[in-house]
Amino acid sequence: GFDIDENKISLLKEKKTYFEEPGLDELLLSSNNFVATNIFDEINECDVIFICVPTPIHKESKTADLSAIYSVLN
Repeated sequence: GFDIDENKISLLKEKKTYFEEPGLDELLLSSNNFVATNIFDEINECDVIFICVPTPIHKESKTADLSAIYSVLN
């Protein structure tokens, strides 16, 4: 896991989540190779990267706001 927030990194290193996602706690607890870091270069070693950011739904168009995803990718 990668985050710029030291508190979130600390929780992930303890295999605790800071947001609600069904089944994630169990998956994290059963993982033997999950790593949490705030060092950007370390994600080059990852096989899989999940981007977890808010994607609120626009009330009128009913489409997801993907600006946070684009921000991460840039």
